[in-house]
Amino acid sequence: MKRTIGWSGISCLLIGALSSCGGTGKDAATAPKAPPPVPVFVAEVQKGAAVYYDQYPATVVALNEVQVRPQVTGYITGIFFKDGQHVRKGEKLYAIDQQQYRAGYEQALANVNVAKANLAKAQQEALIQESGMAHSIVHSTQFFEFLESIADFSTDGGRIPLTHAFVQPIAADDIADAVVDAALSGPTNAIVEHAGPEVFRLDELVEQQLRSRRDPREVEVDPLGRYFGAQLAEKDRKGLTLTVLTALKDCATQLGKGQVDAVSTDCWPAA
Repeated sequence: MKRTIGWSGISCLLIGALSSCGGTGKDAATAPKAPPPVPVFVAEVQKGAAVYYDQYPATVVALNEVQVRPQVTGYITGIFFKDGQHVRKGEKLYAIDQQQYRAGYEQALANVNVAKANLAKAQQEALIQESGMAHSIVHSTQFFEFLESIADFSTDGGRIPLTHAFVQPIAADDIADAVVDAALSGPTNAIVEHAGPEVFRLDELVEQQLRSRRDPREVEVDPLGRYFGAQLAEKDRKGLTLTVLTALKDCATQLGKGQVDAVSTDCWPAA
């Protein structure tokens, strides 16, 4: 016997199958939710100038390099250029502290002046000796009377740095007497040397003179101490020599006649 199944029967079967496959309501609650919508912002486009730049670390290197080296060393007290600046020959680049070189410069300048004075003296004496005229040349060491000037010249604050070299000064009256004697006596056609009766250390002699005058300045021994700007050697007992060129009548007229005994340091400070 045949059975005929219509579309209504098939529909019922399909609906039942779908209901069994869909699961229960609990499974549907645990299903993932859809993400929220992405916010979208809208900006109005405007025309205008925009500044755009990039920054990169870099080192500037010159195409040509020249090393500039000073002839002396010292502390730099000033810089007169900037990195990358164009400079020309002769322009001042650095300033170096001159203090350490000033003493050497002053010493050299004093030596030059002493050398010039000695040269002029030697030239004058040579002219007289070669002239054939009768003459007497008198040489003398430094005068006692110049000790105060030496102290004043060398004073640095309340101290007086002086060399420990030997000197053999003479009193001005003594050398004046010697010049007068040379002028009134017959010409020697030679050089006559005159020095004081005693040899001293320059620093000790100046200190003795200061104490006799109650001068509060302190004398200090300085191996590089100067004598009117010049440096005396240890063997230089006479210091700088003073030359007195005499024409017989002129000396007698200018200096006059004097009869003075040799003055020693024992009585000179009080004289």
